Amino acid sequence: MDVTDFDRVIVQAALKIAPDKYPFYNQRNPGHRMSGTRLAGMVLLWAGFLSGALATVFNKEVEGDKWSTINWVWYAGSLAVGIAGVVCLQATRKSSAGMAGTSIGTDQLARHLDNLVKRVGQLRLEHSKQAPRETVAFIESELRDDFREFADGRNSITREHGLKVFAEVMTLFASGERAINRVWSASADGYVDEAARYIELALEHLTLASKVLRAQQSGAAPE
Repeated sequence: MDVTDFDRVIVQAALKIAPDKYPFYNQRNPGHRMSGTRLAGMVLLWAGFLSGALATVFNKEVEGDKWSTINWVWYAGSLAVGIAGVVCLQATRKSSAGMAGTSIGTDQLARHLDNLVKRVGQLRLEHSKQAPRETVAFIESELRDDFREFADGRNSITREHGLKVFAEVMTLFASGERAINRVWSASADGYVDEAARYIELALEHLTLASKVLRAQQSGAAPE
């Protein structure tokens, strides 16, 4: 489990307690729910297994001719159902692997971070003049896509710069993202001062994340 996966576990737990508090996260992560094909595959696999097991014990065993007591038509049908489940699971596994392999490069990730730094900086300048609902709208319209795209392509950091850089960048990114979620929640509840504090915190973490990633790309040490 990497840094953002751990963060996501914490946030998902919060979603179960107060789902209305985190619609920003709900909109960002629809893909974490189990797909219908995978669910169907699991149901078919277990149904086939249990049905096959029942077929072997349903009739009383005849001493000296054990195999004759098995309903082979029933057993073969159960086997077919189980195989169908395996096929469904393999199909979803290949699909997930294909999606995981289409990650963007770190140049594009750095641009997403730059966009976030720019827009959170804009939010800091305009926040005192905005109504809380305008802050919520700004987060959902201006920040959500860059957060999602960066998180989806994060594995390219490991591929291009190694695990140490990945951990450093993602720790800062996750902290910035978590702060923005706090800004959303505080603004939705009308706590303007709390929102302002977390905007500053988000900007600090995202700026540092951008500097670390850009430094790795240029081969220089981050300032």
